[in-house]
Amino acid sequence: MGHSETGHHHYVEKAQARFFGTDDPNICYLQIVGKYADLVHDRSFDTHETLRIPEGVYKVRKQVEHTPEGWRQVQD
Repeated sequence: MGHSETGHHHYVEKAQARFFGTDDPNICYLQIVGKYADLVHDRSFDTHETLRIPEGVYKVRKQVEHTPEGWRQVQD
């Protein structure tokens, strides 16, 4: 599950997907097993539809931003 300070969480059911880490902490890979997996938006307000992701391998990057102190992961 992707965590957010504002409660804007997303998740993919574990049975449908596999995550693989890399040497870069800001990059991982998502493998969808089967015809598709659903990316669920888990928030009770200001929500959007569940997104259907087709079978395949996807590169996932954590969003970063530059600040005067250096690079940091973006927070909602």
